[in-house]
Amino acid sequence: MIIIAAVSVIITVIVVVFTYFWRQKKYDDFILQNSVCLKKLSEINNRYEFLDIDNFDQQHTYDNETHYNNISCNDYLIYQLQYMRQAVSSQIKKIQTNSQRYSNYMNEVKSVKMFGQFQSPIGKLKLEKLLKTEKSMLRSRVYRQPAVRFYIAVTLYCSDIKGRVYNKKEKIFFR
Repeated sequence: MIIIAAVSVIITVIVVVFTYFWRQKKYDDFILQNSVCLKKLSEINNRYEFLDIDNFDQQHTYDNETHYNNISCNDYLIYQLQYMRQAVSSQIKKIQTNSQRYSNYMNEVKSVKMFGQFQSPIGKLKLEKLLKTEKSMLRSRVYRQPAVRFYIAVTLYCSDIKGRVYNKKEKIFFR
């Protein structure tokens, strides 16, 4: 008797979950096919591409405590910048480009005022649920902010002769 009741409960749960997802899929499909706002956002997204930013964090381990104590993170970075100046400069320009593009992108996204407009009649679908689902879909499709700040983290370690680190200093430099 208990087994039959448990199976019945499991089947009921499965039917309820399946029905929920089937109904939600109807709303999702309708919005994907008919949302004017979603189509406009897709057009905007297709026009924007953001640049990847390389990481220039620096790390070094000293096995001599005197050398470790005599160099600061600032000094270490200044020395390393001699070798990576052009690459860092290029990344800063990419950051500036990303910042400007993202600002333009968000202005276009905010200008889209067609929320709740559909190319086909909604029929028996509930407007409130359509609007809630459309908002959720729109939020998930708006690009996240790309890297718009540049920084280099410098971490210096001091280790014993066996390589065990026993001291550390670090500093983050922003642009």
